[in-house]
Amino acid sequence: MAPTESSSPADIVCTIAEKDYLYGAAALYNSLVSCGFAGEFAIFSRSFDEMPQRLVSQMRQLSKPRVHFRTVDTLRHLALEKARCMLSCFGEWDSAETVTYFDPDIVVHGAPWEWINTWCEDGVALAADVNWQMPMRHPLRRAWARLLQSADYSVCNRLDTYFNAGFVSVARKDAGFCALWDRFIDRFGATDKPLELRGEIKDWPRKGRWETVELPDQDTLNMAAMVWDGGLTTLGPDMMGFTSGSAYLPHALGFIKPWKRNYLAESMDGRPPRLVDKIFWDYAGSPVNLLSSQRIALKKLQVSVAAAIGRFYRR
Repeated sequence: MAPTESSSPADIVCTIAEKDYLYGAAALYNSLVSCGFAGEFAIFSRSFDEMPQRLVSQMRQLSKPRVHFRTVDTLRHLALEKARCMLSCFGEWDSAETVTYFDPDIVVHGAPWEWINTWCEDGVALAADVNWQMPMRHPLRRAWARLLQSADYSVCNRLDTYFNAGFVSVARKDAGFCALWDRFIDRFGATDKPLELRGEIKDWPRKGRWETVELPDQDTLNMAAMVWDGGLTTLGPDMMGFTSGSAYLPHALGFIKPWKRNYLAESMDGRPPRLVDKIFWDYAGSPVNLLSSQRIALKKLQVSVAAAIGRFYRR
């Protein structure tokens, strides 16, 4: 990862993106600006040449907050570089007090940044996954415990929640958690599959939840949480919109992202737009214009019509 410029912020937000996922990173940026974020925003990628160049050009010109493009030289899927990207941010901005990672299909909605940024004050902040219930006596937790104990790690947190790797917020005092997570990716991530995985996650060789490490980035994050001897701040599944509630960090799960969806066609097939789809387009126009103002207005209209259809027809 090659830094080219630096500044002295208190807060860093970073994400990963390849190809059209820059649309998601841009919407994330817009949402952060809307909620009052004023730190530095870093995008990590293998190559910026294959991204929508109109967006790259727009984002390079932004200054408040500034956008930093950082190149990652790796054969591994970028999802496996999240911890390393966070450590890179702590190293580059030595005045940074916090580093927060978001997946590029998340936006920050309806909450001030100054509050979100306090979540990691009492420990590493993590949010529950869509399949969030994993009791401490779950067979997978026991399998992870055996792996950890064989590597001389002690399980000190008896957790019942399985966390999503799309959001991790860490204060500098807890930067060791990122190093621990990174070590676990290296040591345990290839338990059931190689780490040199490319393309969409849907194309990864996934057998089933009986694999000890099915998702190398997310399972190892949860293993790190089990042995972390610092504090943890744990948020529920409502945070990412997986259950009813606050949805301050709505997360567009699935393989067809909001910027790719054909909302009208999907609604006629009984699949109405989700809350996260509606929220995403609220952050598509400023300060980064994902599309022209006319096309954004059309997308919002399509979402509204599709939602109306969905009130009467759905699978």
